[in-house]
Amino acid sequence: MGTVSSRPALRGRAAAVPARRCRNWQTRRSWGGCAESDHPPQSVSDEGHGTRTLAEWAIEQPVFTRRAGVSPELLSTVRNRELVRRVDLVVEAYADLNDVGAQLEDALYQRIPEADTSIRAKLVGLRRSIHNKRKIPRSERSREVFAELSSREIGLLQEWDSLRVALQLKEDSLANLLKEDTHTWVTLALSDQNFARGLETATFALSEAIGKHGNSLSRHSRIALLRYFSRAGAKTSPYSTFTTTGIATPRAEEQPGSPTASVIELDQYVLDQFVTRLFKRETFAGSGILRVNPSIVRHNGVLRFTGNGRSEPFVQVRASPQLDELIDMCRQAATSLSEVYAARPDDGWQEHVDSAIELGLLELFPPFSLDDPTALEKIASWCSEAIDDKDSYELSALFGRLHACLGRQQIADCQTSPRQRLEEVHKVGARLAQLLGGIPWPKEQAKSKHGFHENALRLSAGQLQPQFQSAETVSLLGVITEWLSVFDRMLPVRLAAANFARQVLGDSEATTFVDFYFEVQTALRQYRSTENGSHNETLELLDLARPLDGKLLARSTDPRLVSLNQLRRFARDAVREECRNGPLTKDRLKQITSSYPAWISTRDRATFYAQTDGETIMINVVGAGDGRGRARWWRLLEQASGKDALTVLPSNSTSATVEALPIPGAFGSAGNLTAPPEAKFLRYPHVEVQTGAAKAINLGDLKVRLGPNGLLTLTDSNGADFRPGFTGLLAEPIMPPAARFLLALFGRANLKHPAFPIVQHLAAPTSNQVEIIPPVQFEHVVFERQKWVANVSDVPLRPPLDARTLWEFELWRRKHQIPEHVYIRLEIESSDWKERAFGKARKPQYLDLRSHEYLDSFAQMLRSTSGVVVVEAASPVPVSGTVPHEETVLEIRKR
Repeated sequence: MGTVSSRPALRGRAAAVPARRCRNWQTRRSWGGCAESDHPPQSVSDEGHGTRTLAEWAIEQPVFTRRAGVSPELLSTVRNRELVRRVDLVVEAYADLNDVGAQLEDALYQRIPEADTSIRAKLVGLRRSIHNKRKIPRSERSREVFAELSSREIGLLQEWDSLRVALQLKEDSLANLLKEDTHTWVTLALSDQNFARGLETATFALSEAIGKHGNSLSRHSRIALLRYFSRAGAKTSPYSTFTTTGIATPRAEEQPGSPTASVIELDQYVLDQFVTRLFKRETFAGSGILRVNPSIVRHNGVLRFTGNGRSEPFVQVRASPQLDELIDMCRQAATSLSEVYAARPDDGWQEHVDSAIELGLLELFPPFSLDDPTALEKIASWCSEAIDDKDSYELSALFGRLHACLGRQQIADCQTSPRQRLEEVHKVGARLAQLLGGIPWPKEQAKSKHGFHENALRLSAGQLQPQFQSAETVSLLGVITEWLSVFDRMLPVRLAAANFARQVLGDSEATTFVDFYFEVQTALRQYRSTENGSHNETLELLDLARPLDGKLLARSTDPRLVSLNQLRRFARDAVREECRNGPLTKDRLKQITSSYPAWISTRDRATFYAQTDGETIMINVVGAGDGRGRARWWRLLEQASGKDALTVLPSNSTSATVEALPIPGAFGSAGNLTAPPEAKFLRYPHVEVQTGAAKAINLGDLKVRLGPNGLLTLTDSNGADFRPGFTGLLAEPIMPPAARFLLALFGRANLKHPAFPIVQHLAAPTSNQVEIIPPVQFEHVVFERQKWVANVSDVPLRPPLDARTLWEFELWRRKHQIPEHVYIRLEIESSDWKERAFGKARKPQYLDLRSHEYLDSFAQMLRSTSGVVVVEAASPVPVSGTVPHEETVLEIRKR
């Protein structure tokens, strides 16, 4: 083991996990390659095919709700009702003009062939003027022309001319009102305390601009403000302060005006940098706690484990008595680095320990958990005891100030705005960065949101809406989950992993997960280095670091992948065809699902992000496996309620054969601090978390084996099955590589996302056409909302917005029967898979198509872009009712 620097830096996973390149399973609209059929395809012959027994499902508690931060009444103020009335008057006048003009055009069309040659050109010009709705020149309304017309046609021409003048007057009136608009909604929006707080946190620059200019904002600033306001009101914002999180229970009745608390957290990446640099100081260097890397597996005297670094490279070292002694020493609880240094006075022992840390064999953590809500307070107390460090008192005071300006406050009683807190955090952070050294810190004018995250929580439980409590609804959602199992985006990966495991295992019953992952990575490195044009579909599916060719399943020769492709086409086309005649029944959906073979496995949990209008339930997102975000929201609600000691989540172990195994850890983002795990948790390399009394299972102790259905199962050394899950808010593609691979094979998977429809086909329509796509509905549950698809170039809306553009767009909207309240998403031709997977393309923008403010924002979106625009009916409508727009996160489980 080589020699390293005398004092190693503190290591922890929270320090650096950047957004890595990853596979986007969601960008593929259709697998293709299979003819349509009304009958299910034949399954793989050796797997059997017959009636599939469907499970019963129940609701998992607690149920979380995510509520918009702006009330419907406030959101509706963006619409100028007088301006809408005048637009309607113009549209009605245009319709009247159009009706009379159509009669005139028909009459002139019959009259022109019979007219004298000398007058025919004038009649043609008159007809053209009427068609183009322009003022008729004198030459086309001469006596000679009138002499050719009947009295009825002359009357129609006079009426048409009067209507044209009236239309122009109404359009002028509309234009004048448009110029006089004072944008009063801006004042009303900024007067809302919750929205103003969220805006200060989300965009410091825009908040400053509003502070300077007030209502006199530039057009671009006003459009930017409206986008934040729209997202806050329609709950499409990624910022937590624009959305309040709470719990809903079947019997609770939320009191009007219930308090909302603000929980502010220091960014874990920033905190990790502070603590890392703190441990580099000589006074604190020996206080760190050593832990053995939990991924270690031993083979024939060789230790194999995942090392340090973002890519988690595998390390292999030969075992030795010294290493075994060091490992045994560090298996003891809370063994400090200074104790290990002092354990042996031999020359080279300290270098030996340092080298083990550098390789990642040993992990060094602070003597307290960084995801503890009181971590800053503990650091301050710890620093105050370090009397040998000249800066210890100032460091203690700074960490104490940092702890004081974060934490929990009730928003209604807040005396300090987020901006003031931000400035305080920035000052303290800048001084800490200066004292500790080596920490980049933004300049004063560029501080933005650097340093902390604010979250809004409702302190009292609300009532779970009756539509979600219905046993009929839960049963239907369970059937939908079973039907969706064939569209599980990780199913091809699991099939590929099973194929690869048959090669690796040979005659063995099982192997460790670490060894299996090592074999996969080794094979991938060899495959990538071979550029001979050949394709290995198994390895291409297992390469989660690269986007997958969407046509891979269509050209696959593997029997199961071929069958999966056919099953997907059958399940999609059967639903698409039958939904054209109305909602599909649960029994018919059961019939489709019962044809799936046994290897189309369904996770025993599913999470629905859904909304209701009181009668119908609309599904936004569906995920299989443990609900993402559950432990994160529970932690925040515990902190918001003022409890010092966090309690664990209610037990979610519902099966005697498969037990939940959460993967706790922030993984580089404050948005992933979660509640302590329950009975058991997975101990992951380079991650230290607050665990309470939960039992740790090391990553190196997990085994993979082939199950009865031909897919891999995850067990411990005793053969107990586990279901790994990450219940923070970090997207799986930016998890650490080994964790992402583990979750892909055994954990959560996306089943449905609104940006990537499963049944509806969003093809670009022909020029000047709008494709109307009917909704996909199962009884009272809308699976995919009705959509309208148009080419960007065919939408009659471009900046700057004027009166003519307003009423012409309204004519276009009515012609294609597009509702007034919609969600808009642009499918830009130049966008790649990364933008569609992680960018704003997957976050639809709510628009009120009768509001000139929203239309101005929409026009700006369409400017200088190409591709298609997808318009989706906004249901439920965000401005309807008296309660803010709400989304329910309903997790169901098999009984």
